[in-house]
Amino acid sequence: MRAFMPETLQQLYEDLADQCDRKREARQRDWFLALAADAAFAVGRPDEAERLRKRLLQFSPHHLLRPFASFAEAARSADVEDFLADLRRRFPPEDAEKILLALSGSGFSSEAPAEPAVFPLKNEPARPASYTVPTNSGRRTHLPPAAPSPYDVPVGVSTMPTAPQQPRGTWFVWLLFLAMLALSLAIAYLALLEPLILPIR
Repeated sequence: MRAFMPETLQQLYEDLADQCDRKREARQRDWFLALAADAAFAVGRPDEAERLRKRLLQFSPHHLLRPFASFAEAARSADVEDFLADLRRRFPPEDAEKILLALSGSGFSSEAPAEPAVFPLKNEPARPASYTVPTNSGRRTHLPPAAPSPYDVPVGVSTMPTAPQQPRGTWFVWLLFLAMLALSLAIAYLALLEPLILPIR
């Protein structure tokens, strides 16, 4: 497994965000922008982290990062910390590079992946993977495996809403309904006219 320098993670995730934006995958784009900001902040680049946060909010004004004055302030929030830890687990660098290779056809580096790109699938059990996060103090925080992500949507699968489809056989149900209605009206009509017809006979 290739080692990733902390300084390269920001560019890796930002490249992924660009690819998802080109493919109009808004949710995945926002995930990777958040990861790029997180990577920048982890290596002491708060200005870059804030730039990425503002870019994310231009796309998604109501994002989780919106209420905070800066990414540094957001990173102190328990909700944001959990959100970012979840994204780190779902998209560690080695998987992120494979996804980038699959989306762009070229990838972040000249190295080919050892195996096909693996996309996280909805309701897939969490893989026993962990992620080491560099911090400004030089210490590394080791995150244990977590539960399946509540934000789990396959990368490369469109999240755009689709028009509802008419179920098959609808026309037959309507035809049967109209036939029954016509039969009921005919029976009611004969029942009302019968007292008038009988005396004439």
